[in-house]
Amino acid sequence: MSIRPFISEDIPALHHLLTSNRWEYFLDPVIDKRGLKVRNEKYFASNTTQTLVYIDSERSLKGFIRFFDIKNSDTDSPLFIVNVDESARGKGIGTELISRGVRYIFDRYDKIRRIEATTRVDNKAMQKVFESAGFRHEATYRKVWRVKEGKYVDSLGYAILREEFELKL
Repeated sequence: MSIRPFISEDIPALHHLLTSNRWEYFLDPVIDKRGLKVRNEKYFASNTTQTLVYIDSERSLKGFIRFFDIKNSDTDSPLFIVNVDESARGKGIGTELISRGVRYIFDRYDKIRRIEATTRVDNKAMQKVFESAGFRHEATYRKVWRVKEGKYVDSLGYAILREEFELKL
């Protein structure tokens, strides 16, 4: 198992991961070829985006964490998204990606003092992952996460402060 920064050669494996899994808590739970068009190299790595990939012992890409809105500023809080292959869920990969990803961001961006994430109120598994990685529930956003046919559900905001993460080490 290894977690490493994204390289452009990862794009075919990332596209396969995204199109061969169901993402139940997304507006479009199945990503098609149109959805891949925007997920190009700049989507995964740019001046304000960093992605780490999880490679299993058989050298298959089984997940990734993508940080975005990164600006080495003490007033900005980058956000992230985690995707884990259905066959690898429930094995601690999400928690490991978040923990290693947070360390990666804090090590490289010395002015960033907090990292945030949100999840749907009904995504209990992701809430447990956030808590296992040391994040705290900070907010409930009412009727903000669009689901189907114009309906909305609540979203929960989580964050970790640099000093909380450093205490965890």
